[in-house]
Amino acid sequence: MRRILLFPLLLLVSGAVAAEDPIRIQDPIPLVDGRRIDPEIIESCDIQRGFTQALVREMKGRIVAEPGPLATDRGRALKIEIDDADWSGNWFIGHVQLIKTRGTLYENGQEVASFTGVRHLRGDLTSGCYNLTVGFRAHAWDIKRWLKKPVDGAQIGR
Repeated sequence: MRRILLFPLLLLVSGAVAAEDPIRIQDPIPLVDGRRIDPEIIESCDIQRGFTQALVREMKGRIVAEPGPLATDRGRALKIEIDDADWSGNWFIGHVQLIKTRGTLYENGQEVASFTGVRHLRGDLTSGCYNLTVGFRAHAWDIKRWLKKPVDGAQIGR
């Protein structure tokens, strides 16, 4: 009798654990092939690694960063790419930044949903890199919200 009661409980617990498998992302987040992003933004601000860290930090254990390339054929994987990052302005007139991303969520090799993301930022009396870092952290929050209920073709961060 005890085994009969323990077996359904064990199935429930193992099912809950399987449902909470972390989502894997590539470390560092890659740039879209062929995009011309200012090398100063890429190198000085280290946007790829910074975005990866922002996602891992925001998701608190629900995302795991793995060295790329990302295999989407097993488990849950989120393929994210930085489509564009741009800045203009200075300390005197203020900074304006633009971040564009795109991502696709996979589960066991099957595409679940995709998004495109945009973040416009304004800042003053801070460095452009600092503002981009804040922007990528905010965008990680956008992605976290999208992952709660992934909708295909969603435009996030607008």
